[in-house]
Amino acid sequence: ASFIKDRVLSLVDDDALVIRQNSIHTQTHAMRVERRVLGALRACTQPVSIVQLAGRHGLEADMVAAAVQRFVSDGEILGKLQAGTFTPRSYVDAQSSRVDDFFSANQYLPLSLLRSVGLEARDWARTKNVEGVSLSTAFLAAQLLETARSSITEAVAMDSWADVQLLLPPSLTSEDAAELLQHFADQKQLPPNAVILHRVIMSNSFVKGVASNFDAETKSVAQCLMVTQSTTRGGKKSAGGGGGVVDDSGASKKKGKRGARSKKGRGEEDDDDDGDRDVAARGGGSGGGKPE
Repeated sequence: ASFIKDRVLSLVDDDALVIRQNSIHTQTHAMRVERRVLGALRACTQPVSIVQLAGRHGLEADMVAAAVQRFVSDGEILGKLQAGTFTPRSYVDAQSSRVDDFFSANQYLPLSLLRSVGLEARDWARTKNVEGVSLSTAFLAAQLLETARSSITEAVAMDSWADVQLLLPPSLTSEDAAELLQHFADQKQLPPNAVILHRVIMSNSFVKGVASNFDAETKSVAQCLMVTQSTTRGGKKSAGGGGGVVDDSGASKKKGKRGARSKKGRGEEDDDDDGDRDVAARGGGSGGGKPE
């Protein structure tokens, strides 16, 4: 490199050369590269990478990047060069029109939609002069915010509660609802008696009523349990007493059976005695009738 610089370039007109770190080319070559880059960029309708553009046309990426930067700065090409990618203005305008139509119809914008066209919510809102607030996943217009805040205020005024997520578009998450409530609280746009629980807001009176009902229900359940336990214990005692009666009754029944058997035995013995007596009497009578 030093040999070429000292021995060769000294013999050539320096004004006609463009010397870079690893390359040397003439002004004519540089102008030809710029014209080719200019024509390629004017034909672009979508974002294109500088590396891909250079590789497709067989050009050096450094020369292409320098040419694109100069064209954008001078206004010869409408668009922007960011992170090695050129995005034409026509593409941005088309996507911006789609974003504008969506916002006009829904009064909110998903942040994913803005990022897909290379826009930030804050920059877009400032450009369009739109008022609103950015949440976790979406940008909400001031009109939609006011509608949600009115419903919240009405619910709190009636000593009731409200799930803020139900007041927002279905695509928004519970984190968006919680963030919106926190935004209202920071801006002091909520009633003073409001109580926030993540995405749910309720009045202080409603909380006290729930607590009071819970206490009453707890006492009622406790009393029912006490009555049930008392009844169970009383039933066990009655069951133990009945066993004794049964035992006594069984014993009496057994005793009665034994008495019946005794009486039956005595009756049989009496019958035997009577039979013996009858036999003896008959025997005596017969003997007395015989002649000696």
